[in-house]
Amino acid sequence: AGLANIDTWAANPYETSKQRKEREVHSLLEKLQPDSIMLDPSRIGSVDKTMAEAFEQEQKEAKAQQVKKEKKKKRGKGKIGARLKRKTQKISNELKARIRARLAAEGKEGEELEAETEKALQKELEKVEQNDDDEPDDEEE
Repeated sequence: AGLANIDTWAANPYETSKQRKEREVHSLLEKLQPDSIMLDPSRIGSVDKTMAEAFEQEQKEAKAQQVKKEKKKKRGKGKIGARLKRKTQKISNELKARIRARLAAEGKEGEELEAETEKALQKELEKVEQNDDDEPDDEEE
């Protein structure tokens, strides 16, 4: 297959990416005329503050826009009781919003609004539970 003796005139076959980049830079610098290479010693190692501030600002904006992803904690989440609880809670929240909007349109406020909302919510949930008993639930979360 391959010879154990490597060709020493070829590039280092075991070089790292850092060594390869360094070798490329040296080979490019060797091609340039020495008179064409001019560096201002006062600018070497200095940082353009406007560029640095703009970069920091972009980083802050990106971090602010980033949505923190919730961890998937699965212990007990897939059990039937937990699934039903989440389902009824989701339905009840939607129903509460609709009922409150309807009662607010009728002009009811305060404790009267809350009492009416609870009554209507219980009626709606009973209807939903009856419908769920009739139809099998194939939906998984």
